[in-house]
Amino acid sequence: MSDNGNLKVWQVLVGVLALCNVALLATLFFRPCGHPPAPDGRHPGGDPRDFIVETLHFSESQTKSFDSLVQLHRDSTRYFREEGRTLRKAMFDGLIDGAPASDEMAGKIADNQKKIESMTYRHFLAVRGLCNVDQQKGFANCIDDVLHMMTAGEQNGPPPPPGMGGHRPPPPGTGGHRPPPGQ
Repeated sequence: MSDNGNLKVWQVLVGVLALCNVALLATLFFRPCGHPPAPDGRHPGGDPRDFIVETLHFSESQTKSFDSLVQLHRDSTRYFREEGRTLRKAMFDGLIDGAPASDEMAGKIADNQKKIESMTYRHFLAVRGLCNVDQQKGFANCIDDVLHMMTAGEQNGPPPPPGMGGHRPPPPGTGGHRPPPGQ
């Protein structure tokens, strides 16, 4: 093959690579933002508020009412979430002080969490009340996704108590190390 033939092959290859790069950049630029739906069409992550508004096709007035409900829910649960963090911190401070955790403290944490769950249930009951008949069918199909989105960050348990430096308490044993097997 002559030098002129090699040059044409290289020109064609460079042209093909340039087109592939343009196609890749266009794909990245024009793809939708957020979490892609799972193979079954569910949305594994993202903002629950936007997901509800988009999935149920809320009107402008429904969206305003929904935003009010969201703010009310956040305000209503804020105290109990803070109380839960305080209770967990008090319980885990026992690890530092050497005081064993009590069933009473665990019960207080459970009661506090129960209040949050009840408020969240009533919140979604009110959201369902905003829906027309067709939207209520869609609500029934999307509530599991919404709950999954809300708890996606909690899969490894609740956040560590304040004052723990963003870390969970050390495992049992001396100096934060696990004791050897059999001890």
